[in-house]
Amino acid sequence: MNVYPTNRKMPFKCEMCGEYQLKKPAFIWVPLTQNLTGSEAKRVCRKCAIREHGRKNKHKLTDIPKIKDKDDG
Repeated sequence: MNVYPTNRKMPFKCEMCGEYQLKKPAFIWVPLTQNLTGSEAKRVCRKCAIREHGRKNKHKLTDIPKIKDKDDG
């Protein structure tokens, strides 16, 4: 898995497509080559999360346990 849902429903800017999201859920995208390249995890919108996770994936996005976002208080 490389896409994880969060409890965040506050305004944020998607770091993948650049669109502002107001009350939609945020997802954390972790690159598969994070250890090799040193790239950081990104906060993405639902549209980008579905694109990265895949529609035909055996594990649905809604079934993945939620994680706490680093910016949540």
